[in-house]
Amino acid sequence: MFNNPFSLYTLPIDTFKDIKTGFAEVVSDTSVKVLKEEKYPNVYEALKKLEQEGKIRLISHDKESKLTKSDEMKMLENFVTFQKRNGKTFSKYDFEDMVFLHSNLLGHINEILLEENINNQIIKKEDLITILQKKLCLISTGLKNEPFLNNGIKVILETYPELENYVKQSLEINSFNKEQLKDLYAKKDEFLSKKDFELYLTGSVFNSLDKPAIIDFGAGHSIYRTPLAFYEFQRLMKKFKNIVFLVPSEDKSEALRIINERVAKRGQNNDVDYTKINRSHLESPCNDIIATMKICTKGMNSSLVASEILRRIQEKKEDIDIEK
Repeated sequence: MFNNPFSLYTLPIDTFKDIKTGFAEVVSDTSVKVLKEEKYPNVYEALKKLEQEGKIRLISHDKESKLTKSDEMKMLENFVTFQKRNGKTFSKYDFEDMVFLHSNLLGHINEILLEENINNQIIKKEDLITILQKKLCLISTGLKNEPFLNNGIKVILETYPELENYVKQSLEINSFNKEQLKDLYAKKDEFLSKKDFELYLTGSVFNSLDKPAIIDFGAGHSIYRTPLAFYEFQRLMKKFKNIVFLVPSEDKSEALRIINERVAKRGQNNDVDYTKINRSHLESPCNDIIATMKICTKGMNSSLVASEILRRIQEKKEDIDIEK
C-alpha cells in the first residue's frame, strides 16, 4: 500500500472544522477548491524523509522496538473517542482488531467496557483465539487480507504464553484446504442464489474430508427452503455420526429473545431485521430433522455444553455396543 505514488493537496482552511473525531484531523462539510498539488512517486519514501527531518514519527509493526505504554494508552483513548462520536455506542467486538494486535491492553479495554456498562461485556484471554480463528477464516476464503497477522500472534504469545497450543491448533486447522476454499469462493458469483453456493461449498468441503473433523455451521447454513436442496443437504450430512443441534431454550419465544440479545451485543448492522431472520431460522424444521442430538444450553457454560455432548456421544456408543 505504501510503495505507491500519491498526491498531497493544499486546500483553503476556511470551512474546515475540528469535529472531535479523536484524531488529529479537521473536516469540511462542503467541497473545496484545490490550491496546490504536490506529487510524490512513493508514499513510504516520502514518510521516511519526513521522519528524518524530525517532522513525524513512524512506528512500524515490523520493528523490534515496541510502542511505549504512553503511545498505546493514547491510541486506545483516541479509539474510544472516535467510537463514541455522535453518540455512537460500541461493544467488545469493536475492540477485536485492537486487542488482537495489542493483547497487552486487554485489561485496560475491559476497564473501559465495564465503565461504559456495555451489557457487562468483557474480553477474556480465550477470546483472542476466537478472534484469531475469525481472521484465519477470512484469509482462507480470500474475503480479507490481514497484513499484521503474524505480529498479532507474536504479541499474544508474549502476553499469554499459556495460549501457545491453542494458537498452534488454530494455525493447523487453517492450513486444511486453504487453496481449495479460495478457489470455491472465487466461483461465488457463478451461482444464481446464495443458498445454491452454500450447498456447493458444503458439498465440496465434506467430500474432501479424509479424517474425523468437527464442522461448525453458521446460523443459516443448515437451513434450506426447497425440498430438493434440503434432500441433497441431508445426503451430505449422512457422512457424520453425530450432528449436534444447540438451542438456547426449548421455548421458541425465549430462544428468539436470547438470540436477539446476543446479536445486539455484537453491534450488528441496525439496518438488517435480525428478528425476522432469527425467527425464520427457529421456525425451520431442518435442524430438528438432521440432528442426531438436540441440546438446550440454557444455564450452561461452554465447558458444560462440551461435557454434555461428549456424554451423549458416549451414551450412544454404549447403546450400539449393547445392541451388538
